[in-house]
Amino acid sequence: MYGGFTWDGRANPLWEELFFRGVLQGAASQRWASLIGIIVTAITFAVSHSYLILLPYYLVLGLGLSLLRVFHRDLWGSLAVHMGLNGLVSMVALMA
Repeated sequence: MYGGFTWDGRANPLWEELFFRGVLQGAASQRWASLIGIIVTAITFAVSHSYLILLPYYLVLGLGLSLLRVFHRDLWGSLAVHMGLNGLVSMVALMA
């Protein structure tokens, strides 16, 4: 159980932020406008999680994380929020 908590709370958000906000948002924002990069990244992030019922949640989360990336001009803000949310969800799941 603890290994799942570590993966979900720390490692998973790290690679997701590196890919979605680092690579994808960076490339999309350079190719098109920053707003288009944010929208493309948020939609891709939401769809990649494969939970249709949670699509609106992941879309809003993706938008928020993408805006944090733009506001801070690095990945630290979005990474901290993503790790915090995943860690919280993992703790609640372990306690249930």
